[in-house]
Amino acid sequence: MASKARIKILKILAEHPNMRMKDFLREFGGNRSEAYRNLKILEAAGVITNEYKPKGNRDTRTIHLTVERQQTQLLLKALEILSEADSDNNELIERDGKVFIKHEANPDLA
Repeated sequence: MASKARIKILKILAEHPNMRMKDFLREFGGNRSEAYRNLKILEAAGVITNEYKPKGNRDTRTIHLTVERQQTQLLLKALEILSEADSDNNELIERDGKVFIKHEANPDLA
């Protein structure tokens, strides 16, 4: 999981594993193209699936977190660890596409 955006997406979907795109984008906030790009990456990795249903003259899109997959379970466990580290007043730092936890054991991450 190489970006803060994907971490944010997984946090949202961990709480709401089946979410309409409209509601997801409201919760995600920020840049929609960043959300779409990272959702596409998670879909390609099999972490999420998309479902399209006709509603009126347009389709509604629902995002589903594939909680039954082992890879998704591992990501959720990593997310739990990152959340615990973040709640311990440690800072998450993104560098070269990787996320690090800055705390007293890692003072060089500035």
